[in-house]
Amino acid sequence: MGTGDSLGLDSKAISALPVINKFIDRIELKKLLLNCIPSKQNQKLSHVDAILIFVRNILLEREPLYKLSEWAAGFGPCLVGLYDVDPEILSRSSQTCLSKTPINTSTPSLNNCQDNSF
Repeated sequence: MGTGDSLGLDSKAISALPVINKFIDRIELKKLLLNCIPSKQNQKLSHVDAILIFVRNILLEREPLYKLSEWAAGFGPCLVGLYDVDPEILSRSSQTCLSKTPINTSTPSLNNCQDNSF
């Protein structure tokens, strides 16, 4: 190694995410949500993946929406469900949702699901 080489260390947390992810897989939560929530092809992050990230966040630390990207950046992308997506997309998405989405106080019905076999 030359004297101009610089080495860096990037540490990421693990926490209880492997256990939570195993539980999410075991109860097939993603499959259930995919049956109930439509998704668009041109999305960088699907609605289902965003919901699963919110679930992980609530179970671990309950960070507010505006800090979700900071929270996700502290973990390996695969552990929080981002895979090849930049964690910054979470802050941009939450700002867009909060500024444009009216608050709906009605409870959504599961009768709209494509497959009611749960």
